[in-house]
Amino acid sequence: MLCTYTACQDPCKNNLCGGNGTCQEEICICNSGYELDEEGACTIVSRTQFLGVYDALETCSQTTENHYIDIIEHSSVDKIIIKNLYNHPNNEIIAQVEEDTFSFSEQITADNFVVTGRGWIADTDSLVYIQYKLSNFQSLKDSCMVSLSPK
Repeated sequence: MLCTYTACQDPCKNNLCGGNGTCQEEICICNSGYELDEEGACTIVSRTQFLGVYDALETCSQTTENHYIDIIEHSSVDKIIIKNLYNHPNNEIIAQVEEDTFSFSEQITADNFVVTGRGWIADTDSLVYIQYKLSNFQSLKDSCMVSLSPK
């Protein structure tokens, strides 16, 4: 807040961040899961850019497969659910979204795989990429790179 001898002025008075952010010294700081729009308000839901059904080219150390991956909303606005990773329909991975990237820490899937990884949208070709490591409780260990293109 800027104060003079006679009055105080709030630098955020005219800055409308919307209901998904707060103003700090004339700048909107968005809540987790939101980004700034062209007017500087926190109205863009970050995960929206990842949602959809994709054709997946999944290249792993042990296999290369073409299949589909479905990315859907999680109940939390800053998370997504990735379905059919490693071409296993029962596998659902919960990932944390941060603007144009996401990550998932070690999780155990319905098929008893331990998975950890990250994803992003590439500036050069607008494809979504996922890089992850997977293992099970026996001997399988695999590292994979997935490129996703919208169906």
